[in-house]
Amino acid sequence: MILPWDLFLGRVRERGEYATDKQAEGAVRVVLTALAALLPDEDRSEIVAQLPQECAPLLLDALPATKQLTPEEFVQAVALLIDGATEQTAHWDTGAVLSTVADSVGDGLVQRILDQLPPGYETLFGTVALTSLASGSRPMAAGESRQEFAGGSSSASTQSREDRRWGGVQW
Repeated sequence: MILPWDLFLGRVRERGEYATDKQAEGAVRVVLTALAALLPDEDRSEIVAQLPQECAPLLLDALPATKQLTPEEFVQAVALLIDGATEQTAHWDTGAVLSTVADSVGDGLVQRILDQLPPGYETLFGTVALTSLASGSRPMAAGESRQEFAGGSSSASTQSREDRRWGGVQW
């Protein structure tokens, strides 16, 4: 069963700890468009068939990337597309969206996608592999807040993240 858009967005919002649906939707738009650029058309179509219809243009209309990106380069690209993002917050944004996608499309398709991407994308999809842990990236620990994961500890750090404007997303 395909998850309705409002529930899909709600899961991304919860996982990303976004203050508004608009912030969660901005992350979905950037991350899905960036992911689609790395995938062949047949995989894009299969993902579209299992996600809410609002995701279709993001996945089907994306131009192919000129080169395959490492997970670090992917997160850097996402950071460039989200106004005010850092690599740490972009990593969080990417994980919130891709783990929701992984839950929606199932393990078989996720594994096929991962098999086509460079090593290390497992953590972004929420499917941790020992090889990705050895590479230095890490998943968020159970009970760890977004702020702790990003390396911050003050309430000012959290406030700046929540107040960040998403209007500067480039399409």
